[in-house]
Amino acid sequence: MRRAVIIAVVVAAALACARAALSARPRVLFNVGGRVQSPLASSGQWVTWLEGEEQERRLMVVGRSGGRAKVLLKSAGLSGLAADSGAAYVTRAASDQARGGPTPSEVEGRTPNELLAVSLSGGAARKLADLSEAADQIVSSQGWLAWRKSREPALPGVPFVAAAAPVTVIRAVAREGGTPHVIAVLGGGQTVRRGGLELLGIARDSVYWYERNTTPEGERTAIRRAPCSGGGIETVAVADGSRAAALDGDVLIWTAPSLEAGNPGTFSSVRRMELGRPGVKVIGDWLDSGTILLLSNGRAYAQDRGSLWRLSAKREEQARLYEGPPRLVSPRAIGDEEFMFMQLDRGVALAKRPLTLWARVRSAVWR
Repeated sequence: MRRAVIIAVVVAAALACARAALSARPRVLFNVGGRVQSPLASSGQWVTWLEGEEQERRLMVVGRSGGRAKVLLKSAGLSGLAADSGAAYVTRAASDQARGGPTPSEVEGRTPNELLAVSLSGGAARKLADLSEAADQIVSSQGWLAWRKSREPALPGVPFVAAAAPVTVIRAVAREGGTPHVIAVLGGGQTVRRGGLELLGIARDSVYWYERNTTPEGERTAIRRAPCSGGGIETVAVADGSRAAALDGDVLIWTAPSLEAGNPGTFSSVRRMELGRPGVKVIGDWLDSGTILLLSNGRAYAQDRGSLWRLSAKREEQARLYEGPPRLVSPRAIGDEEFMFMQLDRGVALAKRPLTLWARVRSAVWR
């Protein structure tokens, strides 16, 4: 009798570990029908993205639990993407610009560049503002929308001739619409390298972004902010090297040179700051220099060498959520601790906990 009980307990434990191992692996919810053109935007119970080519781009939405994705808007020239609990925000290029140039009959009545709001439950797109040019990236908050456009500046009198460095313009407008205004012009004579500027989000009515700069001493990453209503630019943090950052609510995290490794150029630490409060905490170290950071509900995560880690200033709270592929390429698309959306080359995966017993033990003694 005792032997049978022991065997039953062992079998039950083995089955539990097997189920945990399977549940820890990312599960594909759905496959994207076309080429993904933007990072995922996740808000409330919805996930949105842009797919398709320039001539016919589609704004898509699906429930966070999966199911059938539907088209919210189909149009040429859609770009940029942000979402809140009720709407997605995109820009639409002028009809002639989306094709590369106007025809003679379109010069008089051309469609302007537009900032649009599209209800996640469906319905017609609503124009919030006319724009001088479509956006590369959009971020949103309860009161504001902000976006950036990076372009090669034209030399005076010689259109489309590139100057020495690209220029990025950051603009903002009230979320309900109005007249956009410029809050920052970056690049040109400065040292922001090509592709080295990304908006992080809006917090406390200020836009946050990071710049990867080239200096005589090497690369340096600066995190900066500017009020959405306009005003001066303020530097929040600076770190040597090409670094990553993420913002969620009042929590800001970024990578910096390792404090423990002998070669800080190879390894990174992760710093955490709560906006409006003094002090910076170190919540991780010995991470790869190419680490991708994620934030959700104030909790920090990092993708490092094929594994997704939960970070914490207390090492006993650090945990490996999964190990191995898929690779995260949309760091702004995380859902929450229990399930996380990850954009793949052709779809979206859902990583779920719990982990296997062995993974929990290994996580507990990680470094």
